[in-house]
Amino acid sequence: MTALTCEWRCCEFHGTSVDPEADGGRTAGDLPAAAEQLFARRQEAARRREAQAQRRREKAAAEARALRLAELRKDTAAAWRHVETLIESKKPKEYDVAVTLLVDLRDLAFLDGDIDGFEERMRLLRTAHARKPTLLDRLARVRLD
Repeated sequence: MTALTCEWRCCEFHGTSVDPEADGGRTAGDLPAAAEQLFARRQEAARRREAQAQRRREKAAAEARALRLAELRKDTAAAWRHVETLIESKKPKEYDVAVTLLVDLRDLAFLDGDIDGFEERMRLLRTAHARKPTLLDRLARVRLD
């Protein structure tokens, strides 16, 4: 039995055709274009998946921030005391934590309509710690100056 006969019988068994034109098959010249289309579809699917993952991350971050602000709202006085404690440590990493907390306090003051009270506390804080250029630089970076 020849190879063509074997292929013919296999095609009969599976209900396919040996003739590529009958099946709508591709020629060798069609392959690069088909590969390019497949690559483009895969790239687009990857972009959609990444955009969806980014939206999920942003949503999770927003929810976590809302929870953090709700917790902060319960006792802002304690948060201000914690900021002072962090600043008094004179450690750069503690300054970063204090600045993050101050940003949260600013956003909370904005949401609660007490931005004037926040700005007054910030003026007092900057005056009290005027000799700490590292802290003042960090405050300026996040526009708390």
